Amino acid sequence: MIWRRRLFLALFISAFGLGGGCRCSHPAGSDAPTNGQRTPLADAGLVDGSQLLVPSGPTSDVSQRPGMLSPKAEVTILAQPAQLRVLQSTHVTLQAKSPAGRKLHYAWTVDGKKQPQDTPLLVVRFDGRRDARIQLQAWDESGYKRVVERLIPRERLKVVPMAELESTMKILTAIPPGPHGKEGDFRFAVISDSNGSYGSIPQGEGVPAAVRQLVESIKPRFVVHNGDMIAGQKRGITREQLLQMWESYHQSVTLPLERAGIPLIPVPGNHDSDANLPDRAVYIEQWKERPPTGVNMISDRYYPLHYSFTYQGSYFVVLDSIAPFDKTQLSWLRRELRRGRIYKHRFVFSHLPFERFLDTDYGTLRHKFELYEALIKYDVTTFFSAHYEVYYKGKYGDLNVVSTGILAGTCRKLIGQEECQGQSFVVTDVTADDTLRIFAVRGPSFTSVFDDFLLPDKVGSYSRSY
Repeated sequence: MIWRRRLFLALFISAFGLGGGCRCSHPAGSDAPTNGQRTPLADAGLVDGSQLLVPSGPTSDVSQRPGMLSPKAEVTILAQPAQLRVLQSTHVTLQAKSPAGRKLHYAWTVDGKKQPQDTPLLVVRFDGRRDARIQLQAWDESGYKRVVERLIPRERLKVVPMAELESTMKILTAIPPGPHGKEGDFRFAVISDSNGSYGSIPQGEGVPAAVRQLVESIKPRFVVHNGDMIAGQKRGITREQLLQMWESYHQSVTLPLERAGIPLIPVPGNHDSDANLPDRAVYIEQWKERPPTGVNMISDRYYPLHYSFTYQGSYFVVLDSIAPFDKTQLSWLRRELRRGRIYKHRFVFSHLPFERFLDTDYGTLRHKFELYEALIKYDVTTFFSAHYEVYYKGKYGDLNVVSTGILAGTCRKLIGQEECQGQSFVVTDVTADDTLRIFAVRGPSFTSVFDDFLLPDKVGSYSRSY
């Protein structure tokens, strides 16, 4: 497991480059290990753009056995094009080059899948998202046999000594500066699930460090709290206890941001605004006293439950997914999205997601198909959810979605994953030229960017963004 992580880090370094933004490429062509495993990073040969991974063990040349041709009678694999781009699907023609004057039989295998036999040419499609292992077997009736394997990496490798890896990764995972200099450039952050355990007064363990980084380093124009601000949703909790929770929240989150000139945008969550408990009335009281400043409120009749606002040419819609989300609110949303069509971007926030992100189902949105159709129809830029306390950036059908991570300390594992993801919050950079950058900042220190390449390709109904 350790060497895989090391190799992944090396791949990551090359894919993004120390200067950032490189779209690396690499030719196909030299022998790869034949034991079904990648060479550990420590044993990898230098790869500088003209070579592939070099095996540390013996090659698969079986033509050196007694009675067979000389090793000079090579069978090789040629590839066209010679270079593959990272994360870009490409058709590649593979050609078997055999010794002159010898008629051979061929059998190709691509990533363990057998291909049609007896053809020296093979056209395959690589998606640019993962390595491809090519095996060619060539033989004739005289007993000659040759097995050649090639590893075509999804990106060019660069070997980094482990002693230098830590400092290099600090550069690669450094939080980028926010956009600035043009009207329409701005940054906003999305946090969620900062509450402690049921009924607890203090905020979750990651809150102080996250708020400190938001104020001192991230410096967003505003922060959206995507639900679960306090630890309610428990029968027997008194109004006095709820007020104590809110006082703790404001002292830990609202006031530090306010002193830094950063408005806070609330989104109702199940732990702070349960419609069947006193929590909801207290939630409304708390935020009626603190209307957002610094943003242009558009539809505030139902604030702080569902409402809309604009900022720097982008349209923002907050949904109440706890009430629960019904067709009356859906009609309201459609009107808001029609109104927001003239804006560059449309962002929608909901505590509950379309589908679960964990093995356990803790609830999802109602009327999700009607909601999805509305968001697609009006070209919503990104849909932000929370509730499952894990970060994920991907697609739900054709819709760009982001699940916001947790600020408390709960261990959450994405569907099919073995390790806890840990704490995080999300940052979105919007530029005047309409480009968008969304990344997660990782806890517990919140001083580095979450590596999106660690996210699985598929999580339930979601697929990863590239």
